[in-house]
Amino acid sequence: MLSNKPLFALCIVVILMTSLATCGPKISKKDLRLARVYLDTAKANLQNGNCQKAELEAKKSLAKEAKNAEALRILALAYYCQHKIQSAIKEINAALEIDPKRGEFHNDLGGFYLFEKRYQEAIREFQRALDDSAYFEPAAALYNMAEGYRRLGSKKLALLKYQESLLKDPNQDRPYYWIGVIALEDGDDKKAMNMFREALKMNPYNFEAAKELCLYSCSRNEGKSILYYCDLFLKSIPQNYQDDHVTDRVRRCLAKYK
Repeated sequence: MLSNKPLFALCIVVILMTSLATCGPKISKKDLRLARVYLDTAKANLQNGNCQKAELEAKKSLAKEAKNAEALRILALAYYCQHKIQSAIKEINAALEIDPKRGEFHNDLGGFYLFEKRYQEAIREFQRALDDSAYFEPAAALYNMAEGYRRLGSKKLALLKYQESLLKDPNQDRPYYWIGVIALEDGDDKKAMNMFREALKMNPYNFEAAKELCLYSCSRNEGKSILYYCDLFLKSIPQNYQDDHVTDRVRRCLAKYK
């Protein structure tokens, strides 16, 4: 899973290594070399967002080396980014049959379950990822676990896991943003705005944090903050953003001070 990206309130990291099969039919050196080339190409395509090409290259790799857990994982991620969730779950489970304790695989499966709103199952998989002492990105699994708890309505547990994630990696914006959202829901405006500012320090393109700071500044007629945060929000919103009501409100507020 890429750690800390809005597409899934989830973190997927494609590692640049190949897990070699240790059992099954003997593979020729030529086929093994081709399997590695196809797998590296699949990874490159996945990182560049070419999900269909990644799928095709991962399948080529598996045709040469069927029991390669990493190739199965890349195929699962390629399916996931095409919203072929059931196929993604099938392939990551196949990878787990080969390497059942691999933290990355459990984190991926948890992310797939999170997408399907199977929150309890997702949380279980994130914990299994954390149980792998060799797992190199515990901050991602902790953040994802927090997302599961938040969507279940367990604010206290969600806050705890967001905070634990920040302890592992303080250079994230999403945990700060969601801690701010929870504080806002609980009526603690001061804490919420501080958290949104922290989110923007980590990622100046976090348009959601900029939006909250903009709207808060508008409600208090803080002209300098309005000019900064509202302008930042309008500059950083993605092309597919569809909340015209908020956008119009921001523009009206900003127009008063320009």
